[in-house]
Amino acid sequence: MTSASALDHDSYQELVRRVGPPRMRWLDLDEIPLSSLGFAVHLAIYQEKLVLVRNRQRDSWELPGGRREPGESILATAWRELEEESGARRAQVLPCCCYGVQLGEVQSHGLLCLSLLDELPGPPPTSEIAQALAVDSLPGALCYPHIQGRMLEAWTRGCLHFPWKALPPALPDSLLSILRDSPPPEGEIPAISQNQGAWPTV
Repeated sequence: MTSASALDHDSYQELVRRVGPPRMRWLDLDEIPLSSLGFAVHLAIYQEKLVLVRNRQRDSWELPGGRREPGESILATAWRELEEESGARRAQVLPCCCYGVQLGEVQSHGLLCLSLLDELPGPPPTSEIAQALAVDSLPGALCYPHIQGRMLEAWTRGCLHFPWKALPPALPDSLLSILRDSPPPEGEIPAISQNQGAWPTV
């Protein structure tokens, strides 16, 4: 089994071309040790709209988040990535669920958070992120459409319920077509009321 830490964006795209779309699974927070999670991803909201970010090296967009660093807790990853990519220093972060991804021989697990930003100053100059926008529709293609597209689809289908007012973005036909041609996720996203509660605002 290949380490997920080796799966950067280009490797992801190459694997999808070679072996087909990944298989995804929703998991309760207590189904997998938090210490084994390699990624933290945010469905982040600012002024009722979804926040998307764009890497300096790409034209495509993604949800704020990223890989856990050695010795870092998944909570620390979630906060670090949110600040590095959106510039926000004050937010409410609610753990929603875990997810698993199987792409060829590569298997990874991550944490999906629902997050409310008090500000959106944008990424700092040293960030790998060029832009952070609050949007009501996708400004372009997603970097990881088979994974983050499923997160957005779950929201638009009413499978995710935010504790704050948040308007799901319109999903373009191009993304919906990709999702129709991909295996649907296994399992169900758990109700927020069954989860562990919000992490502190900082």
